[in-house]
Amino acid sequence: MPGTSGRVTKARLQRLSGWFGGDVITAGSKGYDDARRVWNAMYDRRPALVLRPAGAADVATAIRFGREHDLAIAIKSGAHSAAGHSSIDDGLVIDLSLMRGVTVDPIARTARVNGGALLGEMDIAAQAYGLVCPVGVIGHTGVAGLTLGGGIGRLQRHYGLTIDSLRAVELVTADGRTVRATEADEPDLFWGLRGAGPNFGVATAFEFDLHPFGPLLHRGLAIYRGSQVRDVWAMVDEYGRAAPEAVALIMAIARAEPAEEYPPSVAGEPIVLVAYNHSGDAAAVEADTAPLRAGPEPVSLTSGSQPYLEVQTANDLAMGWGHRSWILGSYADDLRPDVLDALVDHVADAPTGASISASLQGSAMARFA
Repeated sequence: MPGTSGRVTKARLQRLSGWFGGDVITAGSKGYDDARRVWNAMYDRRPALVLRPAGAADVATAIRFGREHDLAIAIKSGAHSAAGHSSIDDGLVIDLSLMRGVTVDPIARTARVNGGALLGEMDIAAQAYGLVCPVGVIGHTGVAGLTLGGGIGRLQRHYGLTIDSLRAVELVTADGRTVRATEADEPDLFWGLRGAGPNFGVATAFEFDLHPFGPLLHRGLAIYRGSQVRDVWAMVDEYGRAAPEAVALIMAIARAEPAEEYPPSVAGEPIVLVAYNHSGDAAAVEADTAPLRAGPEPVSLTSGSQPYLEVQTANDLAMGWGHRSWILGSYADDLRPDVLDALVDHVADAPTGASISASLQGSAMARFA
């Protein structure tokens, strides 16, 4: 089979196919190019072998095969790694896309999520019972990668990071053992999985606590001229220091494009956007967000309520597969006025679609140990 590493012979692959319950894909296989694709088109890697396990036993087989043949291993769930870690040149990709599915226990308010499941599956399954797990903002993101990376989204100031709702992880370790880690069983491993770094094993299933929520999310968006950035930041900074935990807030600096989607006075120009999501009682929204209406005069201001599931999928097409994406993040307590001016100047000349944003942290995100 052409394209595989010299360490992996045709005979060995044939033996693997005999006891592997999922898909075995090499460079000579039909569908190889689709199998090696990842969300971020900046990365065009060519693994020697892609294995799609059908269950945890197949994952153990895949890991063992990779070790025996000295293949570097990459794990692919939703394939949304912004840095391209979902694939690897000349190595083995273990693709969990056959291991999808979410099961909700509405009485216990828990969810069991298979290792290849996507956020959209989890959102739909939980909202069927008026429940939610705080996850990310793009429905085709993998639950596994998002969770083990912490998990940022629209509800985290209210309910904590995704990983704060994690009850258990089932994984296959590097030596092929299947392990269930919780606070009571394998507690050191469970601690490590929740923030101590990658490579503890391949997660095949998760259990999460769920929280009563929905179905509506209350939202608002204000658009300002780029020249107002200093005053807008002052408002956002002051509000953020005492904002209610039900409010998620983001301030972005971008260019108003496509021009036809923005007011003529700012079309094609640098703008500042301030958006909130309020996950609490509708009756509290106006008072909780009043300080955001007491600052500079916006060019446009919209607000309303929308079903959570609609919000969660609103950007799925815009953030679909096949785009080239460069993402860099950091933490800051404040932004100097000259930095704000420089960011506005930067987006004025940056490629279409470029933006810089600051998201409010804290509240429930800061209370979990």
